[in-house]
Amino acid sequence: MYKKALKELGIKDDEEISWFSSLLTEIDAPSSLDGIIGVLKNIRAAFDDIWMDDIHRDIALTKRIQYLLEASDSLLGIIRNNGNPKKYKRNNEKTELNELFRGSLTDYPFYPIFYLINRKNASFFKWIRHVLLMLKYLVRNKNDDTERFKDYEYNLLSVFFRRLTVDTTAITWLEMMDCRKCQNLSEFIGFLYNYRTFYKKTNNLNHISLLSPGSLSSESKSDNAIYLYHEITNCIKVLEIPLGKRKNRKQISKIKRNHANPKESINNHGVTELERDVIVQIESLANGTKDDEVYSIQQVSMSDDIDDAGEEVFEQQHEQLYVFTDHEPVEAYIAAFHGKKVAKGVIKKIERQHHYLKTENRTLSNTEVSRILNFCLSPKEGPDKLFAAFYLAMIFFSGQKEHDLSNTDVSYIDSAKSYPHVNLSKNTFVIPAFKIQYSSDSNHECSIKYSEFLHLPLPKVLSNIAEELLEGYYLSSSSLFRTSATYIDNVEKELGIKVIRSKLENHLFLRACAMFGSACATLMFNRPAPGSQARLYYTALPISVLQTRYRKLIEVISLEVGIEIPFCDTTDSNELNKTFIGCRDLPTFTQYKQLISGIQNKLADLKKRLPHSKTTKLDENSNWTLDPLMQFHNFYTAYCIVCQGLLSGIRPTHDGFINMSEILADSKVAIIRDKDSADEFHTRTLPLHQYAIKIAQMYRNHLMSILSHLHRLDLLRKWQELGCPEPFFFTASNIKNGSVKVTVSSYRPYIYIQQTSDFFKLPANSNRKILRSYFELKNINPIFIDAFLGHSNIGESQWHVFSTLSINDIRKAIEPLLDEIRKSLGIKALQGID
Repeated sequence: MYKKALKELGIKDDEEISWFSSLLTEIDAPSSLDGIIGVLKNIRAAFDDIWMDDIHRDIALTKRIQYLLEASDSLLGIIRNNGNPKKYKRNNEKTELNELFRGSLTDYPFYPIFYLINRKNASFFKWIRHVLLMLKYLVRNKNDDTERFKDYEYNLLSVFFRRLTVDTTAITWLEMMDCRKCQNLSEFIGFLYNYRTFYKKTNNLNHISLLSPGSLSSESKSDNAIYLYHEITNCIKVLEIPLGKRKNRKQISKIKRNHANPKESINNHGVTELERDVIVQIESLANGTKDDEVYSIQQVSMSDDIDDAGEEVFEQQHEQLYVFTDHEPVEAYIAAFHGKKVAKGVIKKIERQHHYLKTENRTLSNTEVSRILNFCLSPKEGPDKLFAAFYLAMIFFSGQKEHDLSNTDVSYIDSAKSYPHVNLSKNTFVIPAFKIQYSSDSNHECSIKYSEFLHLPLPKVLSNIAEELLEGYYLSSSSLFRTSATYIDNVEKELGIKVIRSKLENHLFLRACAMFGSACATLMFNRPAPGSQARLYYTALPISVLQTRYRKLIEVISLEVGIEIPFCDTTDSNELNKTFIGCRDLPTFTQYKQLISGIQNKLADLKKRLPHSKTTKLDENSNWTLDPLMQFHNFYTAYCIVCQGLLSGIRPTHDGFINMSEILADSKVAIIRDKDSADEFHTRTLPLHQYAIKIAQMYRNHLMSILSHLHRLDLLRKWQELGCPEPFFFTASNIKNGSVKVTVSSYRPYIYIQQTSDFFKLPANSNRKILRSYFELKNINPIFIDAFLGHSNIGESQWHVFSTLSINDIRKAIEPLLDEIRKSLGIKALQGID
């Protein structure tokens, strides 16, 4: 393909032609090589200083980039020796990429991106070149369509990145965004999430308008903006493929037409994700005949609401999407769908439960624990038995995998070169803190101090063995231990048991799961427990609590086997009570107290200004301000959501509020479904605090009063068209010529956040973080916490007819703590509009 162009540059050798052809293929160059000098210079500049971690951590990828840079330098030199022909230079007269590369944009989509220069934010486009050069490499071994790129997706990315240089909103964002640091592909995608949020706010897009696909050909600027918003989302999904996120692709099947009988009905097509936010409509195929009508089903995406609420994408359940056809009317189709989902749910439940073996098959017996401890406590002759005792004790007490101990460090100094680290001066062994996977960095200011390491108290049996190893000069303070397998295998005869490594590694870890719950055990041993990972995104505990529970765990083991296991003396620090490990952005009760008191004062002030002024106006800074009545309603709605959320733990993604229609007041129970999933097991029963019910009652009374004002404001019909949402907010739908048009909007997390932003700077789902962490801190049964917050494993039916879980037991355990929270935060059931 490039042989003719390279020969024009004087390159005759076949090996050199092959070498340079590989470079040109990598940069997606057309055979004409138009503007190649600008492209090669841009690639050189992109790798002048910092490289993404995804590149320099992969040896093969690093060598590949180094080859591209070396080949680029060589080709630039050859072009210069040939007098820099004009067609290879950057065209300073034409700057429009569509005009410069007319006819080659579709076949060579990435080449124009390598060519362009953007001075608004050069760093961002530098990272773009990093990403484009490693995209194909990252999915090179993927064969499944959901794990690799389609050809049209390269063109999608090219169009999107080119549009960033001409779109006014994009240019504004580029000017304000600091993109100098970008460690990996995940952080780059974080820039695009930030851009999408900025684009949505700048163009006043909401969830209702985004139900439309939009159109670039439309004369409406709103339709154009909607289309471009969806384009951003599609590009994000494409770039997330190398991160392991599968991209669901539409399966297109041909419909066989029977020309002999044109009246035969056409199959009904649909998907298996039917929920309440679903639209069924009639669509026509290409030929437009009436017989070709099919049913299509559109599902409202909740991804934006999840982002706005602060929920992490990794904690969401990813359902498999099925496409099927039948010859039945739509009612029969829905019945068939329901049957398939129920059957699949039963199968999934059985399969899920089979993943867990009985605890006694995965942990040591008391006899095995006793023999291992006695061996570790007995005198040792020679270094081999000493090393065997050290490894047995280290694996047992640290709960780490055997292969993780290859870099174990033992010393009398605080600083460690590797972990786990046995610190004999402070009598602790140190392991890295568990790091929860997040899709992007947090931009919230958090007052909680987090630690990168966990210091657990050191049992004397382990301390004595470590000291003996050092005193006998069997190792230096910085030695890396050899493999433990040989040492342990050699003493099995003396132990009288076969040491199964998985049991040795899992014993304390699984016992901790049973005693304190999987979230606490994960933080204690830096090991993810099986089951729902959602718990980890809402749990953070002080180091002092983890240390205390570790001591309690060892005490239980000691009593069971009848062997005393004392700990070395440690110096307790008050700082450990203030240093946490776990989920990020954990709020404090002080922050929530400021939020609640702040809204209470705001409501009191607004109530004095009622009756309202009937106007919504713009101030001198062009900021719109609702009249006092509407402001009061919005703040009152936000107040009820905040207070009830702290007493119920409801997710802030869907309605964010438990209405009286969902409450059995006499039983003080709510039946809710607050998670975006088609799995019917996510409908849960929730024991409600009396004040949570009282807040719902007060909001219902307020709503009845506000409806008369909606009628006067000509907004009642709009509220009814939205499905009579409860709660709802007043929002501005259009600002033009100094006037503001007010409408009503159903609950959305971003509107709720706007109402509380003056008093609270953390995500909307912070109520669940503070509740889960507080319940864990107070040692509430983890099963009760999971049932209350909806964090059970897939397949668990906590409220099944044969379940022994009692809602009264949950209420007795949790309600006293909710009372403490209510009193300390000053939560009151305030009266709304009379």
